[in-house]
Amino acid sequence: MAHASCVHVPFTAEKRSAAVRARLATLPRDAAKVAGASALADYKLNENIDAGYLQASLDLSPAWNVLAGVRVERPTTARPIFRVNGAGRRVALTFDDCNFDDAWRSILDQLERRHLLASFFCSGVMVNRFPALARRTVAAGHTIGDHAYFHPNLTRLGIDGIERELEGTIHAWWNVAGITPVPYMRPPYGAYDAHVLRAVGACGFPDFVMWDVDPTDWSKPGSGVIASRVLSRVRPGSIVLMHIQPQTAAALPAILAGLRSRNLIPVSLEELLAKGTPVRTR
Repeated sequence: MAHASCVHVPFTAEKRSAAVRARLATLPRDAAKVAGASALADYKLNENIDAGYLQASLDLSPAWNVLAGVRVERPTTARPIFRVNGAGRRVALTFDDCNFDDAWRSILDQLERRHLLASFFCSGVMVNRFPALARRTVAAGHTIGDHAYFHPNLTRLGIDGIERELEGTIHAWWNVAGITPVPYMRPPYGAYDAHVLRAVGACGFPDFVMWDVDPTDWSKPGSGVIASRVLSRVRPGSIVLMHIQPQTAAALPAILAGLRSRNLIPVSLEELLAKGTPVRTR
């Protein structure tokens, strides 16, 4: 079954439907006059109160991405990315989960002091729990991506459940920092199958970001071990998976020094992908 584009609209608890209907009513009925494309079709509203956001599904002309303050994430094909070829000496450091505020703050401080950019895949619940850090991450210019709202294994959810997880995180980032994590998505635990890829694509995420370097820092083996594992496996074009937790924050100075000694340059995912060609298989 085909799925509609995911459209996410902030709302108040008291006037959910009225507010969204009023905003959607402002969309031009003759899009051809404005965008040179076909007219807008009818829309349907579907509320999910438990998840704390409202999804409005529309069938829009391909020329429209943002209308009357409504963000539209168009269906696409989600394809895995494990590393990037042809990007010179660049590598991408990526940080998942964002469960520890002190570690998150430390990682941002270290990157800022060195004028470096990284990428952050925070679960939506942590974006809402630590909004100041989320806003600081965006303001610093780091890439952000969707990591689901409650960090579930997405292979155990139906299509609707996966879309709710993704939409919840999109809504969190939009409310907190006025930004969307599209086009980057990383599945919790790295767990995915064709079913997950279809749902991720339905919500507009083409870049399904995996990795080729994993120090398993989540197991807390010690900061020295984390740094050693990263530096022994990293190569030009690598995507390094790490997690925002105290040992990883403590390992970061050694990791950055080791990358510098190897003439490897940490950059954002956005820059890495712009400079090379994604590798789609391990």
